[in-house]
Amino acid sequence: IGTIELPDDFEDLEYYENKENDDTEIETNAPPTIIKNCYNSGRVYGEGISLDINIGGIAGCIFYNVLVTDCYNTAEIYARVLESYLDIHTITYVGGIVGFSFEGTITMCYNTGTIRTLNYGLDESYNAGIVSYVLGGGVSRCYNEGSVYSFSNGHIGVVGGIAGDN
Repeated sequence: IGTIELPDDFEDLEYYENKENDDTEIETNAPPTIIKNCYNSGRVYGEGISLDINIGGIAGCIFYNVLVTDCYNTAEIYARVLESYLDIHTITYVGGIVGFSFEGTITMCYNTGTIRTLNYGLDESYNAGIVSYVLGGGVSRCYNEGSVYSFSNGHIGVVGGIAGDN
């Protein structure tokens, strides 16, 4: 029922490197990738030992010029991170619509499903009804009616109705 629209032409996408601090940045005039009128009604479950776990009802993570609009989730989103005896930094990002957003845009979306995270790792857990972590970009005209639960053995446990952290 929903659509994912990719730009016809990626020629307007320019990559350049910042030589001073070795960061790669993206500057774009290209039209956004659009995820529109999509929904999820089936349970989403993720488990493991990993550096980053990104779980969402519509998308695990979105980057740069991505727009998620008019989408909804009605199902439980559940993540379980097992304790690791390895010395690795684990972070879970769990959201009803998107797990992690880096310079993406989420608009006119809603969640009624339960968000649940059990993090037995030693680090960070971000959980929210719409998007667990927003780094640039934005969230607008969204709402959450689902419950958000989190258990974390780690240093940081963040829970939010709309966004966990930004």
